[in-house]
Amino acid sequence: MTTRRLRSAKIVATLGPSSSTPQRIRDLFEAGVDVFRLNFSHGTHKDHQDRFTAIRQIESATGRPIGILADL
Repeated sequence: MTTRRLRSAKIVATLGPSSSTPQRIRDLFEAGVDVFRLNFSHGTHKDHQDRFTAIRQIESATGRPIGILADL
């Protein structure tokens, strides 16, 4: 399994209330998302921790790196 993608551009997806379940995050990743953006202007610390944990679990399960962008 390769850890690099063949394209040069990166796809960034902002996670929000309707896109924060582990299954939705995995679906987005499998559809081609390279980086997930967490907007710290909205949501609680727990919301962001749950999203972060889900992303890292998916990264571990797939063996492919996933970027996280923290928008403060």
